[in-house]
Amino acid sequence: MRLATSKKTKSSINKKLEFMKKINVLLAILFLSGAVFFTSCSEDDDDNVDVSPNISFKGGEGFTANDTEVPVGDSVKVGITAQQNDNSGKKLNHLEVTMIFNNVENQVYQEDLNDEFIDRNFTITVNNEGPSRYVFKVTDKANETAEVDITLTGVPSTGPIYSYSEKIMGSYDNNNDGSSFASADGTVYDINEAKNNSEKVDWMYSYGNSTNATIMAPSDDLADAFFGDNMDDFNTRNETMFKLIEENVDWDNIEDDGPIMEYTSSGVDQTSLTQLEEGEIIGFITDPNKSDFAGKHGLIRVDAIQAGADGSIEISVKVQQ
Repeated sequence: MRLATSKKTKSSINKKLEFMKKINVLLAILFLSGAVFFTSCSEDDDDNVDVSPNISFKGGEGFTANDTEVPVGDSVKVGITAQQNDNSGKKLNHLEVTMIFNNVENQVYQEDLNDEFIDRNFTITVNNEGPSRYVFKVTDKANETAEVDITLTGVPSTGPIYSYSEKIMGSYDNNNDGSSFASADGTVYDINEAKNNSEKVDWMYSYGNSTNATIMAPSDDLADAFFGDNMDDFNTRNETMFKLIEENVDWDNIEDDGPIMEYTSSGVDQTSLTQLEEGEIIGFITDPNKSDFAGKHGLIRVDAIQAGADGSIEISVKVQQ
């Protein structure tokens, strides 16, 4: 027997079914959105995990770990430590060191590895003036890399000097003061002593009618003009080079050869200088072919001049050791 269903009852049932459909659709949307949100967060978390190896400079006494200036020719010790990343667990398999100077890269060291941790020390000699950048790079077995770098800037090297003062040299007709000077030890020789020590004599002094106060290398023709046949007995006639310094020189504060090298870096090409005056500074370079004290750079200060063939000059000298 069938029960009769009123229109009102059917309408109520239909409304309930529509409502349930909407609820189901809404739940489905919420479920899918939650799944997408969950998946998206998981991927972001994975991307934020650092899997690169670790590398750092070693500090402490004896190690250079920061950019610094280094005198050309000097060496510094640079140390690095590196280890695998704990998240990846991939061992280190390569280390390389690259030097970049004047925008040119040169690989200066490389090593294949199979280690979880390494500790390396490098002695680096700075051979060029200007900045050299050293890059230390490690690679692991997943081809992940890490690097650190340091810039070593080469600066002109400095060294000790000899300083002489109150050195008096006589002209060719002065019978009391010697006319020849050895910058290796500051000795002033008279002409006869100079003949026996000609290999040591760097310059000679005399005063002429037309040249006035004059300094000359033993190799210069003026030495023959002033000292005549005496020069025939010089077994060695050193070719010292001179230059009159035009710049202001802070003489008292020259304590190493750095300023001397700056003043004599160019233009020292005369074997004699004439018309010298008190207060002038002369740059010089000793004969590069000397058996001893060769190629030394120095400065001469003219402290006093007594005119005449029997006169003298008083000088101070600062020269590389």
